[in-house]
Amino acid sequence: CAVQMRLIVADWSKELLAHDVASEVRSAKGRLIFAGLRVSIGMHSGNPDCRIDPTTGRMDYFGPVANRAARVNAAAHEGQILISKTVKDACPDFDEAKLNDLGPHRLRGLEGAVHLFEAQASRLTDRRFPPPLTLDAIRTNLNVRGDHFIGRNDLLERVAQAFEQGHRLLTLMGASGLGKTRLAQRFGGLHLEDFPGGVWFCDLAEASSLADVISWVGRALSIPLTTGRTDAELLAQVGASLQAKGRALLIVDNLEQVIEPSAKAVDQWINAADELCILTTSQERLRLSAETTLEVGPLSENEAMELFEVRARGVRGVYQPSLQERQAIADVVLALDYIPLAIELAAVQVNRMSALTLSQQLKERLDLLSAANSDRPKRHRTLRAAIKWSWALLDPPEQAALAQASVFRGGFTLEAAEDIIVIDDDEAPWTMDLLEALSDKSFLNVQSSNNDESELRFTCPESNSLIQAFATLGIGDESQVILYSQTSPQWAARIWWL
Repeated sequence: CAVQMRLIVADWSKELLAHDVASEVRSAKGRLIFAGLRVSIGMHSGNPDCRIDPTTGRMDYFGPVANRAARVNAAAHEGQILISKTVKDACPDFDEAKLNDLGPHRLRGLEGAVHLFEAQASRLTDRRFPPPLTLDAIRTNLNVRGDHFIGRNDLLERVAQAFEQGHRLLTLMGASGLGKTRLAQRFGGLHLEDFPGGVWFCDLAEASSLADVISWVGRALSIPLTTGRTDAELLAQVGASLQAKGRALLIVDNLEQVIEPSAKAVDQWINAADELCILTTSQERLRLSAETTLEVGPLSENEAMELFEVRARGVRGVYQPSLQERQAIADVVLALDYIPLAIELAAVQVNRMSALTLSQQLKERLDLLSAANSDRPKRHRTLRAAIKWSWALLDPPEQAALAQASVFRGGFTLEAAEDIIVIDDDEAPWTMDLLEALSDKSFLNVQSSNNDESELRFTCPESNSLIQAFATLGIGDESQVILYSQTSPQWAARIWWL
């Protein structure tokens, strides 16, 4: 434990700390829990066979005790300390350490199981690790990311509280690019120990039907789905597997383009597995009675600036902005509405232009922000693509309504919308129904008017001017914007010329 403490307070170089695998990481409470090299430590006690290694000519350890110690060490994650029960029994007063009983585990090349404990220094108890790397069934398919996670502590706490209070279906709502996926994965990684049945992640970005939903979730859970069965039978098979896991967390990402099939599957599974918790991310509600929703908004200004600098160091190595550049960064993140995806795409540009130049060029922000990262989903490679992904989820009448409503600055009332919005389709829904649909899909927020609490007011959501800018492109040229405003002169003062 003292070794891990010394590692975290060591005077690491800025070049090393700029790498994701060695960057500083803080807990939800803001406490530093990782910094610099992350060393795995495994400990076992016994009398090894000491003799000269014929290969190196040096004294070395051999025999079952040395092999067991090596296997215990191999089971530890970077930054983790694992000890065998033999060590625990030999050191009952483990110096300033908290011991977590991980139970018996089968280790590669050893007969029988080894009872493992995790030792944590008193100041590092906020560190969280997946299950040990042993032969026993792995309880998660989450990829443990070593990059910097910034902010969202309040949302992480609210998700935890919701599940603790007995809610079993929680949807993280928000427009594209706000970091819903990353937030859900972060929660799962932090709370592995709270779900003995495991934490399982499934991305439905490529799903288009109920059969696809079942297939992708079955693949995430490593369930060998029986061929030739109906969707109903396969739903029941997955439900039975989830029930057998006991208290488990299923994270289902990107439900919006298969919302109805997803709702059907989730509803059946949440009822089939009475200890199952499901965390979903979506731009649209599932509309299930068991569902609780949490809105995911933009970062704070400080968090947005920190994200920009961290991602900039990822492409520049050492990146220490001057006071002038920090002001430019503040202007950039403000122009991007503190949206994580937009900020990450902007930050990679510092490899070819200064933050000041970037700030000056952001007038063409939808086209400027692009990245060639192959590990980023195709729909997130440019900001335009990210918003276009969301836009394509709308029906044509909903697209037309949002495009026309985008001319308002500061929000609008239902009365104003009914005067402005004109849908050239006799079978189109009523304006109120269109606004409700846009709200359900995270394109509009609904709140009471400041002047009259009984009057509803609609505003563009977290992505604000970025979504408005894209929606306005859906109208066409400026003359059409003028035409919409002139249909009701009393609202002309509220028009936002884009």
